[in-house]
Amino acid sequence: MFVDKEKISLKTVFLDKDNIDNVRIDKRTRELKITQLKPTELFAIKNFKLDSLFPDRKIEAKRKIDLIIIDGIPMTDSLKEKTKIDLKAIESISIVTQEKMNNSTFGRRYDGDLLLITTK
Repeated sequence: MFVDKEKISLKTVFLDKDNIDNVRIDKRTRELKITQLKPTELFAIKNFKLDSLFPDRKIEAKRKIDLIIIDGIPMTDSLKEKTKIDLKAIESISIVTQEKMNNSTFGRRYDGDLLLITTK
């Protein structure tokens, strides 16, 4: 799989669907080639900082994210290292605090907040 001639894995990359110009499948070489309208820089999930995601809110920069879920898929530590996202592909971001999760019936204790990301 290629995006703008760069080899990627669609399992760990989230693209903005409004920025897709062309999708081609080459059956002979078994390659999927995606061309974007505008090349974009993909943001690494491992570099997410709460204060940069919510600049208009007063959020403690020292809050720890225990779990990131993108479109219902929990990001394990190994997935966090590989996963990249086009920031324009994000429809919504919300935080479920550690206190709220530990007071509900999730079945386990969390050592940080939960970051929920929904893409377009």
